[in-house]
Amino acid sequence: MNLYELTGALLPLRAALDVAPVDEDGVVTVAPDLLALLDGIEGEYAVKLDACARVVRSLEAEADMVYAEALRLLKRSEALRSNAERLCEAMRRSLVATGTQTVKGALFTVALRKGALRVDVTSADDLPPDYRRVHPETWAPDKKRIGDALKAGTDVPGATLVQSEPTLSIR
Repeated sequence: MNLYELTGALLPLRAALDVAPVDEDGVVTVAPDLLALLDGIEGEYAVKLDACARVVRSLEAEADMVYAEALRLLKRSEALRSNAERLCEAMRRSLVATGTQTVKGALFTVALRKGALRVDVTSADDLPPDYRRVHPETWAPDKKRIGDALKAGTDVPGATLVQSEPTLSIR
């Protein structure tokens, strides 16, 4: 029997014992065949629960092994990404140093792309109030608004547009 069936068989037997008459010595008077049936099912029940507990421990051990393997693979993935980033940076520096914009190979085209413009706040205290985002009890420069103004040619005291380093493109 499976655990579900054993549970279903055990419940009515236990309920029958709960309502069984008790003699003057406190002994439950139940038919001997009912007690034998109960003992048999309880024995099977104990064996089934023990088997289930073994399966639980086995599954937990396997889960621990899978988790350890996942961590190992994650570390390997991080190391591979780090190596790729270092190699990309070396290629980018080489293209910048040699003044080369694009190199077409058999499989890939490696090129430098112009770096993005970014706002550099040189003096936050000099920023006009229109270019500040107010937070409770503090404020921060509104770089989006400052960037839009500087791109439009408006002078914003305390801020400038800076060209970022060129980026590497592999296609």
